[in-house]
Amino acid sequence: MFIKKLLFLGLQIFWVMVLGTLFTNIGQIHNQLLALLAYLGVLVVYGLSIKGSSMITAYVSQTQLRFTRLTRADGLIIIGTYIFQLGISVTISCVGTYLFGDVQATNEKMINDSLAHLSIPLLVAELVFIIVIGPVFEEMAFRGYMMNVFFKNNASLSIIVSTLLFAYLHMHSLVLTTHNLTAFLIYCTLGGALGYAYSQSQKISVSIGLHMLNNLIATIMMVIANQ
Repeated sequence: MFIKKLLFLGLQIFWVMVLGTLFTNIGQIHNQLLALLAYLGVLVVYGLSIKGSSMITAYVSQTQLRFTRLTRADGLIIIGTYIFQLGISVTISCVGTYLFGDVQATNEKMINDSLAHLSIPLLVAELVFIIVIGPVFEEMAFRGYMMNVFFKNNASLSIIVSTLLFAYLHMHSLVLTTHNLTAFLIYCTLGGALGYAYSQSQKISVSIGLHMLNNLIATIMMVIANQ
């Protein structure tokens, strides 16, 4: 059974990485119509993957990942956790810049480069992926599935393991070095915040909301920086 759980997790992580890579490289397709059709095709696959992730989680751990309506208390968790993790991330970034120089993560650089060369329709499509679609599927996989299937009776350990895996897979590198250590710690901070938000609320909608808020503000800052 444990092997089956690992295989299900590996399948979901595989889709996260493959579909994310496809989205960030759609801008390299010069034919606009073909690029939009590719976007819609990947979007359909993403939707099916999200549905599959929910079904797999329910099958393995009997946990239903419903997109429940957010309450005022949920909103406070989202905002409070975001502010807290932002403060820690800024501190890590400042220290990392002082010690190692430029700390822009490979993931952020890829997104930056992608956004800079897109037409308006593809730019809108890319933003929808970054702010909405990506957070939904990543939370279904890392929080919804992983935290329920592995170490379900140990919330702290489930947060730590899911955080480390979440951060590592955002590095786009097999080895941690002084060049990407700061970015790794920043992603650990985000992953920990998302795990905490899910653990506190027991609602996948809360961690998705926090992830969307983080990506929205980060994207706005990138757009402003590129002006």
